[in-house]
Amino acid sequence: MILDEGTKQQVKEILSKMKEDVNIVYVDKDSPLNAQIKELLSELVGLNEHLKLTQYTQDDKEAKVLGLEDAPAVLLMNKNIKGKIVYYGIPSGYEFANLLDTIVRASNNDPGLTEKSKAFLDSLDSPIKMNVFVTPTCPHCPTSASIAFRYAMYSDKVTGQVIEASEFPEWSNKFKVMGVPKTVINDKGSYVGGYPEDMAVDQIKQALEGKNLGE
Repeated sequence: MILDEGTKQQVKEILSKMKEDVNIVYVDKDSPLNAQIKELLSELVGLNEHLKLTQYTQDDKEAKVLGLEDAPAVLLMNKNIKGKIVYYGIPSGYEFANLLDTIVRASNNDPGLTEKSKAFLDSLDSPIKMNVFVTPTCPHCPTSASIAFRYAMYSDKVTGQVIEASEFPEWSNKFKVMGVPKTVINDKGSYVGGYPEDMAVDQIKQALEGKNLGE
């Protein structure tokens, strides 16, 4: 058992706000974390009837059409999610709370964005990919991770990917992740830090121009 009884009751209370179904899609590969992630997700979906779980291996044809860059990966899918929401690794620590928040928001079609964020997303004329590198013990990471997920919920032009940095060292090395949260936009520009949403918009715009900020 991953979640103790006290935690299960807390999670159940959070999920009780769900109104529509959310499908959690888990794609695994030969990883030492597979069993732990599967058990965590199985316990989670058992706490609310609106949660569904679909499991694939990385080699399944159903998984290959999802456009994933690696695995293990957790995707959230429902009719209210316009873009793509993916968590790479095990959603533990602070990121577990962020996952729960995103699930409830997707279920209730409530991305909770500011007007500045909506105006920015409505102005996009080409797709953007947000890679947010996090660690489970980082208290500032959920701010950046939540923005990526909620942007992807709102706009079909956004892919929001949160990556557990220590579980994917090659990925972290590629993007020179020296501190978290680090948000990489379209694999080129980036910024470091958990900025409030309206400040994050300005960081994202500069990163779209290929600028690497705060490094």
